[in-house]
Amino acid sequence: MHRNIIFVHAKTLAEAKFKLKTALGVSDDYYQHCKMFPIYGTGQGSTNSPTILLIISSTLFDIHKELSNRATFSDTVQEIEVHITLVGFVDDVTGQTNDFYNEDVTPEELIHLMQEDAQVWKNLLWLTGGLLELDKCSYHFIWYQFLQDGTPVMQSTRPGPPLIVQQSHNKTHTEIKYKNPYTPHTTLGHLKAPGGGNVSQKNSLQRKSERYAIKASTSSLSHHKAKMYYNSCYIKSVGYVLVQ
Repeated sequence: MHRNIIFVHAKTLAEAKFKLKTALGVSDDYYQHCKMFPIYGTGQGSTNSPTILLIISSTLFDIHKELSNRATFSDTVQEIEVHITLVGFVDDVTGQTNDFYNEDVTPEELIHLMQEDAQVWKNLLWLTGGLLELDKCSYHFIWYQFLQDGTPVMQSTRPGPPLIVQQSHNKTHTEIKYKNPYTPHTTLGHLKAPGGGNVSQKNSLQRKSERYAIKASTSSLSHHKAKMYYNSCYIKSVGYVLVQ
């Protein structure tokens, strides 16, 4: 990229004045980048923020891959093996940790590995001007017992000690909430649970469908506008989770 473009971009971020716009008009006061109170990052409304976020996130993912314990998965004869650390969508990130080849691993040891990986991600975000919203974080502890025929059965009992992460700015400790693997919770707009089951999501979709049906049936929409409402509003709101 030409150096002049870089300077234009930097100068814009340094000198942009941010005002508030409401129904009453635009505010006279504003805030702006300065040495005493610097605005880190690209600022609100910057159209290149997604690109920069992608560059930073990709770098952080690579670093986390090198520093974390990660999760290992393999086929039954161990010819194919994959390693997974983080899976992310924008700022919604899920980490995975296991101890695949250790038959004697204890719940306490696995919790410790999970805690180490969570702390690494927390520290990486802090070093790059980000912050992990610990109050919104949660984790599943997934383990199985096997029936006599070898069928795995996911267990729902919480084992081991709590998962604790240290805050970078004040060194306080926060306990990450545990979620039962059979209890669905909303992630990226979809009610999911590691233990499976789609009843909660089905009920949510049904309630949403009924609300849309009431709006359509009690309105004075023409046939054409009703079809637009169906395609543009209803289908868009329910189709996202159906494919999952």
